[in-house]
Amino acid sequence: MPPSSPRRPRSLAPGAGAPRPSWTRALATGALALWLAGCVVESPAVVAQPPPPPPAPTETVPVAPGPAYVWVPGRYLVPAQPGYVWVPGRWAPGPAGWVWVEGHWQVR
Repeated sequence: MPPSSPRRPRSLAPGAGAPRPSWTRALATGALALWLAGCVVESPAVVAQPPPPPPAPTETVPVAPGPAYVWVPGRYLVPAQPGYVWVPGRWAPGPAGWVWVEGHWQVR
């Protein structure tokens, strides 16, 4: 049996570097994380508010021809059925600004 040569511990084997302490690995990992976090740039959110709606149209309303007549834009009408009232048009907020909601008849 040939004489065996003494074995060196694995960490001291030729070509193998000394093991790094855990604090240097933590420091390197933290520096890498900070560097990568600096690469993310988020622009601030911009919230645009639509301009206010234009004023509602105005009209000069003449004297009603009778007690049952109701003024609707441009003319007098008699409700088709008793108990209905005229709701005038108005501006309402919509998904992309203001929208005009037409006037309509509604049950009281």
